[in-house]
Amino acid sequence: MTKRKISNFKPYTSLVIPSLKKMDALLEKILSTNFKFESRKIDKPVILYGAGSLGKMAKDFFNHLNIPFLYVVDRNASQYKNDKFWKNIKIVHPDDTENMDKKNCLLVICVLTTPLIALRDELKNNGWEDVAFFYDVS
Repeated sequence: MTKRKISNFKPYTSLVIPSLKKMDALLEKILSTNFKFESRKIDKPVILYGAGSLGKMAKDFFNHLNIPFLYVVDRNASQYKNDKFWKNIKIVHPDDTENMDKKNCLLVICVLTTPLIALRDELKNNGWEDVAFFYDVS
């Protein structure tokens, strides 16, 4: 068996080294950024957004702490109507929510499968005045 000699590493290193330097600079920038985390207090009626896995976890979390929520909003509301987990919980499509709830309630986003900031902005554009992420209230 003969060994093959790799004669030229320059094209590879010329691509990798600058990329590593850029990544290192980005990490330094991220690590040097001051981030202030503030949890969101629950100071008004709660509505959950999302009936999937995180929504189910949120339901259990709120039930465990005796924090009531009014109902669940989900784009696939009809999919969850017969889910035994959500028995006796109202699940509505976003188009079927009341404007009064959008104004007076805290909508807690319990979704993991979509970009959260874009979802939050979309919900605010649709009239929800107070929107928070589940991990910010938990």
